[in-house]
Amino acid sequence: MGRVFLTLTSTSTLTSTLTSTLTLILEDLMKIKFGTDGFRGYIGKDFTFESALKVADMALSYFNKNNTNQVSIGYDTRFLSKEVAQEIAERAKLYGYKVYLSDSFIPSPALSLYVHKKRQNFGFMITASHNPPQFNGVKIKENFGGSALSSTIEAIAKCKTSLKKQSNGLLKSENIKEFYIDYLRKFFPFETLSNRSTKVLVNPMYGAGQG
Repeated sequence: MGRVFLTLTSTSTLTSTLTSTLTLILEDLMKIKFGTDGFRGYIGKDFTFESALKVADMALSYFNKNNTNQVSIGYDTRFLSKEVAQEIAERAKLYGYKVYLSDSFIPSPALSLYVHKKRQNFGFMITASHNPPQFNGVKIKENFGGSALSSTIEAIAKCKTSLKKQSNGLLKSENIKEFYIDYLRKFFPFETLSNRSTKVLVNPMYGAGQG
């Protein structure tokens, strides 16, 4: 009986040790390494639904402390960009935010302009910018329309999620692309160029500038 008891105790200790070790490994894997204006990583390794939502939770918690309740979300044509944007939008709505989600893929400047001109508090752009197509990320835009300041990113990285579910959230689909194009038309002579004989070829390279 003594041997059985000791064996069970040893097995229990081993199980506990393995569980603790695996927990530490998973926590290390889930550590978010913030860079300039947000987070980027290799799709399926660093960039996952879990890591993207963790970044969103941290940012939503940070801006919520400043009595912020509005956020705009855009995404590019990278793998899973649209799906991640939708997940983050639902998460923000769950926490009581008024969410304005782009109804199609857009270039990053379109979201920056929308956040600024519509006086949104901040925005999420799902993109990895100039990185290769194997990467994706969550970039944060502040209310002045530019990329989040380094001081803001540092504060978000240290922020612990402290949000509670609320019933007053709102999720609205917005044509941010058309808003952006209409704004550009005020400053760029599209009609004049279209009447000229000079032809211009543009290759969007499968990016958000297509369409």
